[in-house]
Amino acid sequence: MRYNFSWSASIKVILMCAALLALVLAAVLAIRPALADIAPPQMPPGSNPEAETIDTKVRMMEEKVVIEVLEETNPDEMGTAWVWAEFQMKNMGDVPERMMVRFPSSFDDGISGYPEIENMLVSINNVVVDTARVNRVGVPDNWNDPVQWIEFEVLFPVGEMVEIEVEYGLTGTGEYPFVSYGYLLETGVGWYDTIGSAEIIVRLPYAASSLNVFVDSSPWGRTTAGANLSGNEVSWYFEDFEPAYENNISIAMVWPSAWNKIKEEQQTVWDNPQDGDAWGRLGKMYKEVGRLRRGTRTDQGGDCLFNMSVEAYQKALELLPGDALWHAAYADLLVWDSVYGYTRSAEARAQFIEALREMYIAYTLDPEEPYVLDYLESYVFPREAVDLEGGEYIFYWLTQTPTLIPEEAAPTQTQVLPTLVPIVTATPEPTPVPPTQPPVPTLEEETPQEDSGGIKLPFCGSAILFPLALGIVAGFPFLIRKRN
Repeated sequence: MRYNFSWSASIKVILMCAALLALVLAAVLAIRPALADIAPPQMPPGSNPEAETIDTKVRMMEEKVVIEVLEETNPDEMGTAWVWAEFQMKNMGDVPERMMVRFPSSFDDGISGYPEIENMLVSINNVVVDTARVNRVGVPDNWNDPVQWIEFEVLFPVGEMVEIEVEYGLTGTGEYPFVSYGYLLETGVGWYDTIGSAEIIVRLPYAASSLNVFVDSSPWGRTTAGANLSGNEVSWYFEDFEPAYENNISIAMVWPSAWNKIKEEQQTVWDNPQDGDAWGRLGKMYKEVGRLRRGTRTDQGGDCLFNMSVEAYQKALELLPGDALWHAAYADLLVWDSVYGYTRSAEARAQFIEALREMYIAYTLDPEEPYVLDYLESYVFPREAVDLEGGEYIFYWLTQTPTLIPEEAAPTQTQVLPTLVPIVTATPEPTPVPPTQPPVPTLEEETPQEDSGGIKLPFCGSAILFPLALGIVAGFPFLIRKRN
């Protein structure tokens, strides 16, 4: 059988295949999870020391590591920490060993950069020793490129305990308002036998809770399982273990400067409980530390912060019912939490419609407000929900016109003071009943409780719980606008 060959026909087939492939790739990309957050470049973590030789008889008997997160001197810079670590080493063999001990001091950040740990100081038996920089491939499997290490010589006499102490500065990884720190235990795998015990402590400049530490999974960051939260410390303890990748420590948390703003706004609300703008700013602050690039935090603390932000905004609108910006800011909170789920969930759709209703109120109160107009022009709401028609925005999805409260309507004169903000801890205890004249609210205690329907909810707010607010919009750059 003979076949007729046509170049023009072949080219057409090739072009059709290319177009089909492009459509397939577009479809694949379109179904990527919408809530996946982009990871920022990695900064170097702290780490255990590495032995020079693989046949050493020197064992790491115990170690203690303290990572102290510092208050930012410049709120616009990434958070920094100071690391102090002590290692008790013992030669279990029959002959003395002299070797070079190493710490990785640099890291491939994933974008062709190699940031370094700063100001490392090493002591052996309380005597500061000289160190040298060497270029070598890292121990973890994913370190493929040579990076900077710091090494120093140590003599390990037979049967004697040798104390190695190191100190250095550590820069966090992340983007406002979240930061993470890491510590590699796996670099200690080369020492003899198991590690006897290890205590890792991250000391925060504020009380640790699920609101400011990601104690369970989140699309943004990871805190190593088994963390104990007590006071201002997050800690882990291990005994008789062979260090591996799964033992490495990480903590994801809120920037200290962002958390301090929350406490400042709390104080303002406490001092001025009838100040609607103060309640609104408080709601914005809760919103800022409870949201991600896409959607809101899905961990326990994120759920709590969302509820607290809702209550703060509602209080702001009770006091300032005619304020278009606070209606729009509240709408933004509801949108951010429901925009990726309103097509799949009746609950999310109801919340999305409520957000649309709040934006409608804001638009009706002030149709020239730039923040509202920018939001409506941004395609956050689909065009079938709201669109420009004849120079005016029509809210098609609103079957009933929301009741607008006149701006001149006087707010309630009921004196409502904010309650203490509880904090979820690793070992919840019943929340004590506050005294008649409670002290200035703090974020120190929190415990779960059940509602009247028997559904377990985090005890993070009540009808009068004051929420904390920060940026009206963290995700849409064009929506950022300050209020005096």
